[in-house]
This record gives sequence, C-alpha cells and structure tokens, in this order.
Amino acid sequence: DESSFNYENVQVRLTFGRSLGNDLYVAFEPFYREVWLDDGAEDEIPNGPDVYGNLPGGLGVKTPGLGLSVIYSTRDSQWRPTEGMRLEMRVEDSRSYMGSELDYSRYIADARYYVSLSDKYRVIALRLRAETLEGENDQLPWWEMPTMGGQDTMRGFWEGRFHGKTMFLFNGEFRYHILDMKRDIGPINLNFVV
Repeated sequence: DESSFNYENVQVRLTFGRSLGNDLYVAFEPFYREVWLDDGAEDEIPNGPDVYGNLPGGLGVKTPGLGLSVIYSTRDSQWRPTEGMRLEMRVEDSRSYMGSELDYSRYIADARYYVSLSDKYRVIALRLRAETLEGENDQLPWWEMPTMGGQDTMRGFWEGRFHGKTMFLFNGEFRYHILDMKRDIGPINLNFVV
C-alpha cells in the first residue's frame, strides 16, 4: 500500500581497527542511530505514523550499539579489485543497557572473490552474503531489517526494494573497464557491468 511520510535519521559510527597480520583485520565500532518518522506531505494517501506506527520503531527510536568485525582480505585494491578475496564476519548488538530503546542483534557473513581474465580490465566478481536480525519480533525495527536492492547488493532494483528479517544473496558480475583517465579534478573511470 502507498503511504506518505518523512523519514529522517542521524547516525554516527566510529571505527577502530587493527591489523593482525598481512591479510587479517579486526574492527570495533560503537555507533549511535536515531530515526524519526513524521507525517508526509500528501493528504490523499495514509501518512507514515498511521501505517507504520504499530511496528517496532514505527514512529522513531534510538538504537545505539556496538559492532565487531573480523576481515580477511587478499584483494589487490580496496576500490577496484581485480583479483583476490575478502571475507567478513560481523556482529552488531543494540541493547537497553547501551541506551537503546529496542533489543536486537545483527549477524553478517560476507564473502567476495575476484578473478582477473587475462588482464585487469576484465574481471569476474562473485559475492555471497547472509544477514539476519535476531530478537523478539516486537524489538526488531522495520527500518533496520536487511535489505536488497541498489548498486551494493542488486543492481537493477532500487535501494531497499526487498527487505525482511533475513537475507541471502549470491551475486556474480562480469566487469569490463572501458576508460581510465587522469584529469585536474581527479581520476575518471568508466566501467561496464553485466
């Protein structure tokens, strides 16, 4: 159903990381997030509080917490990898003793693998990701649920097109690098992805 609402949020994350060797890293991340959901601008359709008000965090909520990640990476580049892998295990916890208004945990496992085909301009990128939100149903904010859609998870679908308590993604891409130029304003890159 259609609804009209203004969704605003403030989020602060501080990441502290340390290398445990050449390819292994650990990161600790305290975070604070606050969300507001207000009436929308259109009078013809239901507003957000009327539609989402009975859902956990439906009118807005504070969810500070802590995150911990362990990352193993052998990629040749952080921004445009052409070979190697990246494995990440992540846990986030948001609890009342941390100041949160809801109690839940997030678990993420993410694996990426890159294979260069003959040169750095043709790359196969594979990704496997699983994410789940755990807690009592009345403690899971709907806007914190895992989502799929957008350039980071599913190209061709808008950001957050699919969402739910748990998500599982397998994605494969062929990336072809078309253009790489250096200009006064910075590098200009053009890539083609299937």
